[in-house]
Amino acid sequence: MRSNSKLTAAFTTIELVFVIIIIAIMASVGVGFVPNYDVENDTNFVLMHIKEQQKNALSYDFTWEDSLYFNHTCIEFSKNFLETLDRKKTYKLNANITTTLLSKKLCFDFLGRPFEFNATNPLTVNLLTQTIDVNISKNAKSRTISVYPMSGFAKIN
Repeated sequence: MRSNSKLTAAFTTIELVFVIIIIAIMASVGVGFVPNYDVENDTNFVLMHIKEQQKNALSYDFTWEDSLYFNHTCIEFSKNFLETLDRKKTYKLNANITTTLLSKKLCFDFLGRPFEFNATNPLTVNLLTQTIDVNISKNAKSRTISVYPMSGFAKIN
């Protein structure tokens, strides 16, 4: 007769299945507590590109006519345009974007001053005289970026 003097220290299959089920239940409950940062991420993405276009306008050596026809000094507030600015093509906007600009296109001159693009007469430049607001919203969350006239300073409110 064989004696079982040594106890084997192992888990049975049913014990492992119960542990996996408990972990799955805890994970499914915890998913509801993960915050959604879509609006904040989209706001930072848009602000980054506003500042990048202003920097391009300040640092690029061009004539006045060139600045009106090339996209390196303008930003259009639409999902398609903003996603094409992402060189790696990895970022997708999740929120809706609205602005107080009529043309939805903000440009910067060679001094970094903001003006609204005029599609009917692109050689006409009227510098902004009032603050432009860009609203990024999804569901009940909303953030606003303000672009100030003359300086082109942009910040999140």
